[in-house]
Amino acid sequence: NTHRKLVKVKKAVCVYLAPTAPVKEYTLKSARAHCRAGYVKKTKWVKKRNKHRKLVKVRKTVCVYLAPKVGAPNQAAPLEAAPPGAAPPAVGWGYNGRGELGPGYRSGILATAAPVIGVAPIKQIAAAGEWGAALLTDGTIKAWGGNVAGQLGDGTTETKLTPVAVKGLAGPVTEIATAGEHAIALLSNGTVETWGNNIFGQLGNGTDGGGKEDCKVLCRSLTPIQVPGLSGVVAVFASGADDAAQLNNGTVVAWGENKSGQLGDGTQVEKDSPTLVHGLSEVKTLALGSESTLGGHMLALLKDGTVEAVGLNTEGQLGDGSTVDSLVPVAVNGLSGVTAVSASFTHSLALLGD
Repeated sequence: NTHRKLVKVKKAVCVYLAPTAPVKEYTLKSARAHCRAGYVKKTKWVKKRNKHRKLVKVRKTVCVYLAPKVGAPNQAAPLEAAPPGAAPPAVGWGYNGRGELGPGYRSGILATAAPVIGVAPIKQIAAAGEWGAALLTDGTIKAWGGNVAGQLGDGTTETKLTPVAVKGLAGPVTEIATAGEHAIALLSNGTVETWGNNIFGQLGNGTDGGGKEDCKVLCRSLTPIQVPGLSGVVAVFASGADDAAQLNNGTVVAWGENKSGQLGDGTQVEKDSPTLVHGLSEVKTLALGSESTLGGHMLALLKDGTVEAVGLNTEGQLGDGSTVDSLVPVAVNGLSGVTAVSASFTHSLALLGD
C-alpha cells in the first residue's frame, strides 16, 4: 500500500476453462424429448431389477454423441471437394448458436470450417448478425440462421438450421447486401427489394417502426418488398440500420438511420425512402461503417481515385484532419490512386493502386 506494507486485496481475473470432452451418452426422461445438438436418439435394451429383485430387460431411450469425422470437439467434418468447374461449397466457422453457419444444427463454437449444406452453385455469400445468405448463380437467394425479424425472407420468423429459399423475389438477383436483421437485393432490371427489420426505415419503403424494438406494426417485412421509385441501380450496400444504392449516373441515394448524418443529405433525420447524397458524382463504389442506434459513416470512392466521406468522425474516420462529424461528404485528405475502400464503425481503409 502507500505505506509500503503488504496487504491483501481482491483481484478480478479471467481464468481459461479448458473444454471438456462430451458425454458419450445420456438418458432422456421422456421418449418424446429431443436430444442436444451433436447427439442422436437411440433406443436400447438394458437389464434392471424389478420390484421382486429379479433382473429383467427394459427399453431405455438415450442420446448418443455423434463424434465429428475429424475427431476433435468443435471440429467440423472434412469439406468435400467441389466438382471440377463448379462453384466451391459455402463454409462457415465461429459461433453457431442459431445455426448461422448453416451446417444443419445448432452448436457452440465451431473452430474449423463446416460446410453450409444445400447452397450451390454460389455467386455471392453474406453474413450478418446471427444469420447468413447466399446468392446462387441462377439469381435466387437462400438464407439460414436466426430469423427474429424475418430476415431470411421465407415468410416466417422461425430460426432455420438449413438454408431456405427467399420467397417472392420479383426477378433474378445480381447482388445482395446484409446488415443486422435486414437484407437488400439488386435485381437484374436495376430495381431493389428489401426484407427483414424496418425499425429505422431501413427497408426504404416509406415506413418505419419508430425506432422501437417492441414495435407492433411497420417494423419488418417477412418477404421481399420493392423499394418504391428506385431504378437504374448498379450496386447496393448495407451496414447497421442504413442502406445505400449506387446509380448508373454515378450518384448515390441512401436511407435508414441517420443519427450521425451518415446518409449525407445534410441532416440527422431518419430517412424512410431513398434520399440523394449531396454533392456526390462519378462514384465508383461505396463502403458503409455503421452500427444500429450508434450512427456511422460512409465512404465514396470516385472514378478519379479520390475518396469522400460523410457522417461520424469522433475517431477521425472521415480522414479530413478533424474529429468533427460532417453531414455532407468531405474529401479525405491527401488520397489519390485509390482502387478500393472499406469501412468499420471506428475506422476506414483504402487500397492504393501502387
